[in-house]
Amino acid sequence: WNAYVVESTNTFQNNNWGGTQSIDGEYYQTYCNGGSTPCSSSNVFNGGSLNRREGYHCYLKLASAPPAPLPPPPSPPTPPPPPPDLDYSYLGEGECRMANGQYPIGFSAWGTGLSECKDLCLQYKWCLAVEKGKYACALITDTEAFITTGGNTFTDENDQWGATRTFDGQSYTTYCGGSGKAGACRSVTYEFSGGSLNSRSGYHCYVKT
Repeated sequence: WNAYVVESTNTFQNNNWGGTQSIDGEYYQTYCNGGSTPCSSSNVFNGGSLNRREGYHCYLKLASAPPAPLPPPPSPPTPPPPPPDLDYSYLGEGECRMANGQYPIGFSAWGTGLSECKDLCLQYKWCLAVEKGKYACALITDTEAFITTGGNTFTDENDQWGATRTFDGQSYTTYCGGSGKAGACRSVTYEFSGGSLNSRSGYHCYVKT
């Protein structure tokens, strides 16, 4: 009774001796209590027992544990780490600033990818770092590297915030300091000194080694 009615939630279609019962499209005859009473909760198998009778054989179903769950699929192999960048040291996500935290001299190339920007920086001894933003990439320098080492100069025309500067056919936008004032490229001595990082989402700083 417990297995058929309580646990399996079946019902008796004909709870009489020899009554017809359909289970999954197969027809069976019902027999309970030798025909004396209908099937009821008093019919508890409880492991069963054997009443010897010639021609009859009893096979007790063994309790079995449910099948073990399948092991999870193996994790995909971990991709190999990227090769080390021998030319740059990654400071982190943010703007490249000078060691004192102030803005350096920067020449920004719009629409330039990181790899291309790194290659451009390697062409110039005066380029000290690369700052990759969302839409542009800047070559970072300071007064000594750009003017003394690189032999470059600023004029009244290009010493302007946002002035266009061209190096080897590539156009850049000039940014000196953070004031936005004209003449800021020459009126201030910029010292990168290894640089520092100013945290800013979407920007990344790579210092040339």
